[in-house]
Amino acid sequence: MGVLQPVAFILITLCCVTKIMALTNINLDINQRNTDDKITVIQVDHFGLPSVEFYPKEGFVFVSVVEGSLPVWKANGSESSTEGILYFSTEALALFYLEVKSSAGLLKKCFLKVMGKWTEIAESQFKMFFDIDRSAYSASQLEDFAVQFLDHNVPDVSSVSWLLPTTFGFVLEPHYECALQLFQSDSPFIMEQSLVGPVFGKIYTPRIDFAITTVAYKNSLLWSMDQNLNLCSSVWFYFKGELGSLLIINLYNFNTGVYSHLAFKKDEDSFVPITFREYQRTLMKMTLSEYDVKDIMCYKDGFLRMRDFAFILKPVLAIVLIVSAVMYNM
Repeated sequence: MGVLQPVAFILITLCCVTKIMALTNINLDINQRNTDDKITVIQVDHFGLPSVEFYPKEGFVFVSVVEGSLPVWKANGSESSTEGILYFSTEALALFYLEVKSSAGLLKKCFLKVMGKWTEIAESQFKMFFDIDRSAYSASQLEDFAVQFLDHNVPDVSSVSWLLPTTFGFVLEPHYECALQLFQSDSPFIMEQSLVGPVFGKIYTPRIDFAITTVAYKNSLLWSMDQNLNLCSSVWFYFKGELGSLLIINLYNFNTGVYSHLAFKKDEDSFVPITFREYQRTLMKMTLSEYDVKDIMCYKDGFLRMRDFAFILKPVLAIVLIVSAVMYNM
């Protein structure tokens, strides 16, 4: 028996080696949407985001990934992959995640589609682009930001147009006035929605045919309509982590056709005016920073609704669910 054990071990080892050597290398085209005899394709939602998962069937491994004629990834040496996930279809700022087996172990590779090409990015960058509220920006704005972000550690914020709200205009010229009391407004003429994306916040917008003519916080008047007849079309409030809070009042003048913006930063219990450039710099820092537990707790008093958290990354969502469970038992 003592002789048979090493022989049996050798036979088992040879069988394993034979199985490994029998793997067939194949290419993955992420445009594929149906399972075939080599690749399993699963279309599913990840935290509310449409995604497509790709897995090679038994006996196959991915050694390259393409999108039609566009290269995404190619194996180096003995590298191979058995899992890939595509987010946001293949539109602007689409994301692709790939698990790669190599001699160094399991690698996580992340890719971003910018200007019609796929670029490998760091996992931290992948998470940031994953979390951007894409519904608030046009495809060109997103791509402009991505190009600058990938070229520099911090983009030149003076030219990052996506930092401005895209809904600061009026649908119709308004005929009625309404006042906005920040965080206490129950006016039937002002719509309020939570902002969840790179930052948390609130958006206040007057209903069609109305314009905001005063903006106040507690006992302080931040802005009111003057003789120039500038009308407020929306107010955006941002907050995140230890960077405090920002406020931007978006104005439009129907006589001149000129847009303008007033920026504020929260200082203890009041809002103080700041330059637009300072507003841009602070908002960019917020975008690149991590979420704070205090941010998550803001929904406790109804400031952010639970449904607004559908598009937050997995770690943040986990915190939300934990907090929810704690509150439920209180």
